[in-house]
Amino acid sequence: MTNNHSISSDSTAARGAPPQMHDLTVYVQGLEPLELVCSHENPVLGMLLSALAHGCDHSDQAHDQLMYLQFGDEEEVLYFRRSRLLALRAIPPIQPDMVARATPPSALAHSDVIFNDVWKAWIWENISRGCSKDQLFKVLIDHGFPYDAIRVEINHEPTVSLHEISNPLSNESTHTPGIYIPNADRLGSDKIELYTLDDFLDEPECQQLIELVRLRLEPSSTLDEGRDKYVRTSRTCHFAKIKDIPTIVADVTERMCKLVGLDPSYTEGLQGHIYEVGEQYKAHCDWFSPSAPDFEKHAGPGTAGQRTWTIMVYLNDTERGGETVFVNLNCSFAPRRGLALIWNNLYASGRPNIYTMHEARPVEAGFKAVLTLWFRTHGS
Repeated sequence: MTNNHSISSDSTAARGAPPQMHDLTVYVQGLEPLELVCSHENPVLGMLLSALAHGCDHSDQAHDQLMYLQFGDEEEVLYFRRSRLLALRAIPPIQPDMVARATPPSALAHSDVIFNDVWKAWIWENISRGCSKDQLFKVLIDHGFPYDAIRVEINHEPTVSLHEISNPLSNESTHTPGIYIPNADRLGSDKIELYTLDDFLDEPECQQLIELVRLRLEPSSTLDEGRDKYVRTSRTCHFAKIKDIPTIVADVTERMCKLVGLDPSYTEGLQGHIYEVGEQYKAHCDWFSPSAPDFEKHAGPGTAGQRTWTIMVYLNDTERGGETVFVNLNCSFAPRRGLALIWNNLYASGRPNIYTMHEARPVEAGFKAVLTLWFRTHGS
């Protein structure tokens, strides 16, 4: 269950107006998301920002300090290594002028998620490929990261003025006409192509599918099983493993395919998932990371290729919790029976879209049942 704590600041309203307060979610590898309430004047916030901006990897033992947070009357202490600090989400977003002067400028970003692990992987993948650091700098500037944070992260100062550097991804956008899905609503964001469709399934269909899913459950898996055994704690039904696929499963799969105009041969096969109280799926992207050591195994030559579309359908109204949160967009959807979420995991160029990172928050009461269908770039 997610921890909830409040950290108070010694420099409080005695000086006048009360300080700006932030709801923070701290993502530490191997631990559940930690939720805090913290003043922008609190040195704890500066420490977290600085650690993110000056991140290190596990092999850099000289700089991989042991960090800790104390709560309440200092009776509870959380310890973790600096390299395991992945991301920080703040509501409202953190702005540079809101943080005490003691915080290094390089620790700040005009974003509520500051150089999370997906961004870091993207940066170092492109550096290792020999990409121009000037152009990488420009891409990060255009995504809202501040100059000093980028300079520290990639250890580079632009060789010319920024306005003289072209952004190689300037055409990489979700600004497309999109697909037409009758009765669906498109999310009002230029960062992601995402649609919602109410009542895609009716109540009898949802109930029948829940019963079928519960008959064939097994522990849910992830692409990186060694990263965190608690990253995904739900259970899954793989309908493709069933010898005689029930008629309703085939019918629903076909209807989901028609939503995006793709043949069923482009899918991985319909899956059903059950989340009981306390179960979750931590922040992740559905696409295969090109920097992952097993990328070729999952999306290389001879495979079905990269994941393109995701369709997820809620089969019940969860009593409390279980929201799907797109962490880089501050966008959340509560489980509601029959509601379908449909999103494109890629930019128009075919590159993975970092804004599709999402999490399934822990169920707090009742249970959550969903269907998921992933599409690939190659069909038969």
